[in-house]
Amino acid sequence: HPLVKMFSFAHLNARSLFTDFALFQDHVMLYDYSIIGVSETWLHNGIPDSAVDITNYSIVRQDRATRVGGVAVYVKSDIE
Repeated sequence: HPLVKMFSFAHLNARSLFTDFALFQDHVMLYDYSIIGVSETWLHNGIPDSAVDITNYSIVRQDRATRVGGVAVYVKSDIE
């Protein structure tokens, strides 16, 4: 049906999202996922959302409480 939109989901165990963020961002933009789950982000409250922002995506994150951990979900802006 022409009105059906494709939906895609990806997951990444990042082991520090901030370290290779540009590579991750390029991959997301190339494949245009609907939702991306990220574990082991290693983000903390000293890293603002703007530092891990991806155009046309919103981010929801739960930062680490210890030296490791943390999760994030990127959701494409056109998803309600």
